[in-house]
Amino acid sequence: MPRNTTNKTYTVHIITHSHLDAGWLQILDECQEQVNVIFSSVVKSLSLDSSRTYTIGDLYFFETWYTNNATQEIKDLVKSLLSSGQLEILHGGSVSPDE
Repeated sequence: MPRNTTNKTYTVHIITHSHLDAGWLQILDECQEQVNVIFSSVVKSLSLDSSRTYTIGDLYFFETWYTNNATQEIKDLVKSLLSSGQLEILHGGSVSPDE
């Protein structure tokens, strides 16, 4: 039996974001090392393409990266990305509730 081959157009939205549970599966320091690479890469990527956005769901790892690893130049860039809406913090909690 032939399949329905009606041409339809779909719009797919891909939302890049972070959701990182502090202390869930890894030791915090091990996870932080991995997350530092993610946030550094994200900020660089956002600065190169103003059409890109990124959403942060939890602040625990972001705050540690920002406080301990980001240079003043990167901190200024983060503030600019937040102001422009390219970088967004959703709920502002250290971790997300599981409900």
